[in-house]
Amino acid sequence: GVKVYTDMTAGLKDVDVVIMLRLQRERMTGGLLPSEGEFYRLFGLTTARLAGAKP
Repeated sequence: GVKVYTDMTAGLKDVDVVIMLRLQRERMTGGLLPSEGEFYRLFGLTTARLAGAKP
């Protein structure tokens, strides 16, 4: 019963609970992740994204 979303906005639609983990900057040195700004743009929890969740 798990749904997988590739679009974060779609995945947050009508949810009751959102759990986020912090980005560990020490993990960014290996080149596996984009810059912090790019990571936030793609995966950051913004008020616009959260607007689709249940109140």
